[in-house]
Amino acid sequence: MQSSDPLAKIDSLIQGMNEFEQYKDVNILEIALDFSDLIGKMNADRIGETRKYVSGSFITPEYAASTQKRKGYKNPDLYETGEFLSVKSFALSMQGGIYSPYINIYNKDDKYEAGVLSKYEKGGELFGLTEEDELILAEQVKPILINKFVKFVLG
Repeated sequence: MQSSDPLAKIDSLIQGMNEFEQYKDVNILEIALDFSDLIGKMNADRIGETRKYVSGSFITPEYAASTQKRKGYKNPDLYETGEFLSVKSFALSMQGGIYSPYINIYNKDDKYEAGVLSKYEKGGELFGLTEEDELILAEQVKPILINKFVKFVLG
């Protein structure tokens, strides 16, 4: 039976909020895993169509001059090269603790793990979330996280 004492109710809410804060990283990671297809698509579009690193700079090394002339662009599309065929297998992990959490994205593709793409990684990070990707993902995650918070704190 819940207490009708307003202070007891406030204490209960504060306790619930503190418990939620303690497990915030787990909740965020759990929700992010539900969006792994979207995260994969964001990465696939970036390294394929736009041919860019997470930082926004173009993927290097550039195509040879003859290939650049034929294709009409100088930076490699990692899908078109055949060196990278899928962005389907990601492992996500939280790092940084509760005061500065961030999500690491590890690609589990066979070619990636075998080091086939290492020549492209010299210029920057291939897999991850750009600032724009983070904003898009945050907008989708926010309502789910709020709903989880309300359910957790209010029971």
